[in-house]
Amino acid sequence: MASKTVWIAGGLVVAIAVVAYVAFKPGPANTDAAGTVVEAKRAISDGASAPATPASPTEDRVDNPSNDQGITERSSAERSAAEKSAAEKSAAEKSAAEKSAAEKSAAEKSAAEKSAAEKSAAEKSAAEKSAAEKSAAEKSAAEKSAVEKTN
Repeated sequence: MASKTVWIAGGLVVAIAVVAYVAFKPGPANTDAAGTVVEAKRAISDGASAPATPASPTEDRVDNPSNDQGITERSSAERSAAEKSAAEKSAAEKSAAEKSAAEKSAAEKSAAEKSAAEKSAAEKSAAEKSAAEKSAAEKSAAEKSAVEKTN
């Protein structure tokens, strides 16, 4: 019975180890590809003993104009899509920059208005304080004059 328990426990440990390994194993890197993935070249047999294969990809395009047209159309479409994507990205960046500039301008305007309001309030407060001091001084002078008259 103890032997059976050891085997079950060992199996569970191995199963947990396998699950942990698979779960925490990083995937393949994005840069592992050796080059661009392209369609496989097909060998055409003309009855000779060795198949005729072009020496380079450019020869294949020269020999087969219809293939060249397909590549050109696809390249043009890919280029057009890339240009459209770049234009959309540029427009989005421009829009974000304009929005940021507008927000900055609004914040500066708000700060300027706040500063002007605070300055106006400070000037008003200073004027009221000056008027109160002047009034107090006049009142004090009047009281002093009244005291001198009584003496």
